[in-house]
Amino acid sequence: MRLKVFMVVVSLALLFIMSGCKPAKMEIEVYTSDIQKASSEGVVKLPLTATFSMMGEDTEGVLPKAKAVAKRYLNDKAEFKFSKGDWGDVMVIKCTVPMGTAAALKTYLAKNHRPFALTIDKSTVTLDKTEHLERLSQDLSGINMMLGAELPANSTMIRFVGDLEKGPEIMAIAVFSDNKPELIFRQAVDRRQNVEIDYRGGDGSVYSELPPQFAFKF
Repeated sequence: MRLKVFMVVVSLALLFIMSGCKPAKMEIEVYTSDIQKASSEGVVKLPLTATFSMMGEDTEGVLPKAKAVAKRYLNDKAEFKFSKGDWGDVMVIKCTVPMGTAAALKTYLAKNHRPFALTIDKSTVTLDKTEHLERLSQDLSGINMMLGAELPANSTMIRFVGDLEKGPEIMAIAVFSDNKPELIFRQAVDRRQNVEIDYRGGDGSVYSELPPQFAFKF
């Protein structure tokens, strides 16, 4: 009996600690005009997709409860989809993430309790945690003590879409582009050009400790 209880506890720990605390993948789409507008005109909401992978099946029905909690911290039109992966259940969330200056975000986040935001500081944009991420984590742990919410994701992909005739130059450090490592990434994104950079937050990566960030120059 003790062995059975021990195995159940270990299984739950693996289920939630290994994959329930942070997204396996996060994708954000940024139009180059979004950067321009958010730098001077206020907050811009960007599409974000977050994928959570779980080891094993959600036999306790935790995911629907986690969805109900997470909805309080996301935009009204946020979508949740559940599916079966190779190793267990998968939850995909499609929502938005705000981008703006620190001053603009302070006003926005006072009314909209988003767990993270893209903060513009002069010519640098950083994916920051907000105070609401900690509250979300606390609410999730109320469902199950092994649940929580953490950043950065194991992989954060930012896709830049050029919609300006003369787009900005994007710069980032220690990222992947086209699955190739780039110590110093630098590329202009003009109209009709698409550029993707991947911040991999696995063990040994600088982005396992630091938030993803990039610089721009118009």
